[in-house]
Amino acid sequence: MNYWDSKALVDIYETYFAIADKEGELKGAEVEVRKGLRLNIVLDSQSLSTGHSYNNLGRILIRGGEYKKGEAYLRKALSLYRLNEHYTDQGTCYENFSKSSLFQGDTLAALGYLDSAATAYHGFPESPSLAFALDKQQLKDPIFSQAELMSTLHLSRPDAFPLESVIESVARVDSIIGFLRYGVRSELSKRQAIAELRALYDGLINFSYQQWQKTGDEKYQQLGISYLERGKAQILQERQRRTLNEEDGQNTESLQEVRDLRENIYALKGRLRKTKDVKTRREIGEKINRQELQMYKKQEEIYQSKTSVYEYDGQFIGLEGISKTLEADEIVLDYFLGDETGYVALATKEGVEIKRLPLLTDSLVGMVKRLGTCLAAPGEGRKWSNDRPWREGKEKERLNLSFRLYESLVASVLPNHSDYQRITIIPDGILAFLPFGALLTEEVPAERPASGDKLPYLLVSHTVNYEFSAGIWRDRLESAYTGGTKALVIAPVQEKGRSIEMAPSGKEISLAALGYVAQEVDAVEKHIRSDVWRGPEACELVEKAEFGSYGVVHFSGHGEVFPDNISQSFLVLDLPEKGVYCLLRLPDLEAKKLNVDLLVLSACRTGEGELAQEEGVISLSRAGAIAGARSVVSSLWVANQASKAELFDRFYEQLAAGDRRDEALRGAKLHFLGSGEGFEHPYYWAAFLNTGSSKVLEASFVQ
Repeated sequence: MNYWDSKALVDIYETYFAIADKEGELKGAEVEVRKGLRLNIVLDSQSLSTGHSYNNLGRILIRGGEYKKGEAYLRKALSLYRLNEHYTDQGTCYENFSKSSLFQGDTLAALGYLDSAATAYHGFPESPSLAFALDKQQLKDPIFSQAELMSTLHLSRPDAFPLESVIESVARVDSIIGFLRYGVRSELSKRQAIAELRALYDGLINFSYQQWQKTGDEKYQQLGISYLERGKAQILQERQRRTLNEEDGQNTESLQEVRDLRENIYALKGRLRKTKDVKTRREIGEKINRQELQMYKKQEEIYQSKTSVYEYDGQFIGLEGISKTLEADEIVLDYFLGDETGYVALATKEGVEIKRLPLLTDSLVGMVKRLGTCLAAPGEGRKWSNDRPWREGKEKERLNLSFRLYESLVASVLPNHSDYQRITIIPDGILAFLPFGALLTEEVPAERPASGDKLPYLLVSHTVNYEFSAGIWRDRLESAYTGGTKALVIAPVQEKGRSIEMAPSGKEISLAALGYVAQEVDAVEKHIRSDVWRGPEACELVEKAEFGSYGVVHFSGHGEVFPDNISQSFLVLDLPEKGVYCLLRLPDLEAKKLNVDLLVLSACRTGEGELAQEEGVISLSRAGAIAGARSVVSSLWVANQASKAELFDRFYEQLAAGDRRDEALRGAKLHFLGSGEGFEHPYYWAAFLNTGSSKVLEASFVQ
């Protein structure tokens, strides 16, 4: 067997090992890794591949409880990594030593090994090297484990490991968020990293809350509040800042160098796959290694020019700062849904406190999903009209869930909620799909049906607004609006129902005729100084990159959302009988420079999308916020065309009268409850939410 055949066989053994390892078959994994080790020793006993085999074998033996044998193999791996000056793998080896110590109950030894791993990954604090600790799929870093261990040690030995040591260890983790801001990693990769951050914060919130309840020490509560906010909408905040030119433009050239190097590496790997000549393959491989090293170093330059990996910038003070700006009748409910338990931070003018939600996260998720189907049930058309038992069952379930969720999410944590007239919700996870205004503040017996205008909705007693995160809210408070003072109304024309075929799936989508767009256009024009793009003119939205003269953009038409393939979601701008459909896809909306005060997406499901626990809902609404809109009005389900036309007529009327936009939206919704027009059910009014600024429009907007 020649050299390359042997290398190929090693790759096969490693693949079988990885499969067995992932499935938890330790014996099978050990057999495969030993096969690969034997071949690697024959090929080159001093190579990195041999070190990898020793490392993997040591890890598997440790997982099986053979600690001494496992650590012996780890030491062999470590010596080869040192010989080859491969620092990343040294870090991995030290992490495996740490796990062995933890399994044997030696927490202090584990902490020492994690320090060694951090040094191997990052270098010394004065010369950090974060990029080498980031692999392609996930954030792999011992400082996560250190932070978790420090909180555990603090509980058992607070004298030796004071609270300050926990805060410092988490501050090192926090600094990673700074790295995520500078475009080195893809959004998917960032989301995976932030998911790990959230997992850490979940445990730390629980730790802080329990210690606060046990000791009464206010430091623990403040710690829990700060952790609650840190893992929310970080990517959205970073991208919005970039859109609004808050980034300084530094490192643009370096980032382009990184992209060019990455493309070169991909091209070289393509040549490597097609080349059989041994000498040529070796030369290409060496070139790939050199360029990868060059790329990592360039990434490092970008990061070091901004911050040190061990510096915490102290910017997670969103709620504390916001509470000082609140009026006496305002309260903010900032939710965090952990894997098992949920929490909420309550901010008022007096300060901020944290409370635990009474229901487990899984129960809350199930209830919100079921309520969502009940709220959207009238959209089923004939079934809603003709199937009385089904309709009554849905209504009974809606009344029950609306009150139970109100009790769990509001009343249980805010018994004196009547003291506050205005509530701002910062949702987390699936709570972004919950229209809080449609919750019931009193239990309604199923045997006593009540008409819609008599039901005790939270909307009747309170004004409800939404925010993406406290950090984004804080950014907005610190930057004055500098955009235009006219409205742009985008009004596609579609006089009859159409079906369009989506490439590449070939799936057909049916779109009903647009019957009420003209009424929405009139509603805006009547009250706000406006330009209107009708019919094919709406396609100008695709080409137009900046909207400097406009402060309000109102889109009225069709929207399609694909939660399983969110980047394919779009707004329909024009559907010519012949020619290419004119669509504005979600990534194209994100790429705009809107810088508008208000974006209204009056279309179906524009607030719905892919639920990314670590980042919120990836939706058309979020895309508008990334593009720079200071607030976005969007919908949670398929909107009724007649009711939304009337809702926005009253919304703009009240905006023009000087109402805040959250008050204007509430007033428009309250009209339906007492109108007697058959629109009392929340399906007709609860779908539309304002997320972001709730301020009044400047007088210069008004006709």
